[in-house]
Amino acid sequence: MTQDLWIGKQLGRYKLLSLIGTGGTGRVYRARHTILEREAAIKILRADLDPDTKYHDRFLKEARTIAKMRHPHVVQLYDFGSFHGTYYMVMEYVPGENLDKKLKALHSDGQLLPGVEVWRIIKQMGEALSYTHERGVIHRDIKPANILMTHDGSIVISDFGVAKLLAGHGNTSTGTVTGTPTYMAPEQAQGESIDHRADLYAMAVVVYEMLAGRVPFKAPSAVTMIYKHLHEPPPPLRQFNPAVPPHVEAELLKALSKQPQDRHQSVAEFRRALSGSGSAAQRRPAPVFVERVKTVIGPDGKEYVHVPAGKVWLGGGRSNDAPRREVHLDGFYISRYPVTNAEYHAFVKETLYLPPQHWHDGVYASWKANEPVVYVDWHDAAAYCRWAEGRLPTSAEWEKAARGADERRYPWGDTFDANKCNSKEGGRNTASPVGKYSPGGDSPYGAGDMAGNVWEWVLDWYASDHGDPCATNNPMGPETGKSKVIRGGSYNNKQRLVTCTTHDYAPPNTHAVNHGFRVRLGKKCIPGPPRQVG
Repeated sequence: MTQDLWIGKQLGRYKLLSLIGTGGTGRVYRARHTILEREAAIKILRADLDPDTKYHDRFLKEARTIAKMRHPHVVQLYDFGSFHGTYYMVMEYVPGENLDKKLKALHSDGQLLPGVEVWRIIKQMGEALSYTHERGVIHRDIKPANILMTHDGSIVISDFGVAKLLAGHGNTSTGTVTGTPTYMAPEQAQGESIDHRADLYAMAVVVYEMLAGRVPFKAPSAVTMIYKHLHEPPPPLRQFNPAVPPHVEAELLKALSKQPQDRHQSVAEFRRALSGSGSAAQRRPAPVFVERVKTVIGPDGKEYVHVPAGKVWLGGGRSNDAPRREVHLDGFYISRYPVTNAEYHAFVKETLYLPPQHWHDGVYASWKANEPVVYVDWHDAAAYCRWAEGRLPTSAEWEKAARGADERRYPWGDTFDANKCNSKEGGRNTASPVGKYSPGGDSPYGAGDMAGNVWEWVLDWYASDHGDPCATNNPMGPETGKSKVIRGGSYNNKQRLVTCTTHDYAPPNTHAVNHGFRVRLGKKCIPGPPRQVG
């Protein structure tokens, strides 16, 4: 391997320590200020580029572009200079790894980025791009390799080397193609004049990759890749990750439209649409007594479905049922699916909470990423809910979310169907990935996996008489007790126990192979009007 001649040399008061990476116009080194002892990243214009002044002009433009930026998620420029005719600039050094390396490591192990991290990156990337677009700057090369990840989980967007100033006269003109083909908008690939919607397209490719574990298009060459961006529709996202909410898939496909006018018209609009607070409606067939399923994305990155306020009959006359009675419940949002291993891992990683006892060295088996987390006791479930800015649902809330308003026995109706849930009759004998039985097994409000798969902890203490029968407004169990209520049955229960009305109970410190939970979202987390997706 040829030794890098720059390593060990000094530029101004900075000593170059190691090579960080290479880009289209230069090489980036980790460096240290010899007096302040502050680390920095130094980018040097590639010596093999044509000595024509247009490359130097472009490099100078990159420096001026970054120098105008003051945003926590945009790399900060410290200095700019030249050394014997070689241009360089000194930028903020971001310790950690880039998103490209993180995704490749996860995907090689069969894992996906946890939802809470995906939505944090979407939020921060969106804030950064909205900031730069408002100032007339297009990045033109958004990709995971240019998204740096700090140790505290934040991101910083780097490498504005091919940025174009909308308000100025840039060196990148119509007919010149710059960027990375895998993430390139069709109009950019054709060398056409572009605007901020090209960055939006590239951002959508990155989001698709985070959620699906692969980019929309794969090709052996740049030319073939560009052809796919120009002429082929991206494959449906949910065929790679069924747990992705349908409206997220729809909004991503819109953002990946071939024509800029068919996409969202700003990054902010795209973010709102993904979070579930957009204005456009995506419809699918729904039971006649519920017009549409409404969802939002919570702080933990999970999709939450809306259960409207109103009166509802709970319980029934069968064994393990609470007595039949009519109650009133306020409206609320409940997670569409139980919390998965990947989602719980994000909670453990951020809070340093103890992982489930069966995880090896604090890590779940990669092929179980989208299965419900188990071996969590009631206290573990409650801790995750607090972190997600919610709580466990009450038993009454859980039951209404599962059966709707027509007293059905199962989420899908009154007749048992082994093809719509993971129960003993299906013969699986272990938990299944969440969403496996959607939408056929979903409740009227769009909640999935409420019959079978895993028992779910709820907020209530258990009482043999099921609590005060006179409590008709947002009822709960007794104030104290020895056991907590669990609902919904599991994969090792037969049809009589995987109903919407069945109650069972367990001491709150129980860790069981078939006990999981879902979250009831706190009101302060709801971002405005709910997104209509059904």
